[in-house]
Amino acid sequence: CAPVVVMLALNGGMFLWHWPPFYQAALLSEPLHFLEHATFLGTALLFWGIVIAPFPRSLKASDLAVIGLCLSTALIGDLLGAALTLSPRLLYPLYALRENPLGLDPLADQALGGGLMWASSLAYFGIVFYVLARIAAPSADLPGNAAEVEPGGGVEQHEEQQPGARQGQ
Repeated sequence: CAPVVVMLALNGGMFLWHWPPFYQAALLSEPLHFLEHATFLGTALLFWGIVIAPFPRSLKASDLAVIGLCLSTALIGDLLGAALTLSPRLLYPLYALRENPLGLDPLADQALGGGLMWASSLAYFGIVFYVLARIAAPSADLPGNAAEVEPGGGVEQHEEQQPGARQGQ
């Protein structure tokens, strides 16, 4: 999947299911609630699949695409988390009718959930900093770099040799 499509699916799904009419509907309907969580899981698998490419035949997004995906997703999560955390009113009135397992009033629970969402963007920034560090400081120790530093400070590139071929041929 193209990185832009994955970003739109992940963030669009996150916003859609946190929009009060949809969120409230999912609270009242078991099939919608299942669809909500299936959307979160499916789009997260797509996102992380192209960001970290965990399987041998996975498609890995370019470094620039990974940075864009992570920054845009962090921004969307931050906006949504801030809206939930800082809202002076309860966005999901059905929560007022339910007992909270932590004993929090519904507005405090909403603020806590929004704060957790807001703070989770640190994971995306961590990925961005890792990719930027890898770009800025190429070394033989990082995966994907076949260069070795020579004792005099130069860099030697190694070419693949065919089995049985001698050096210099």
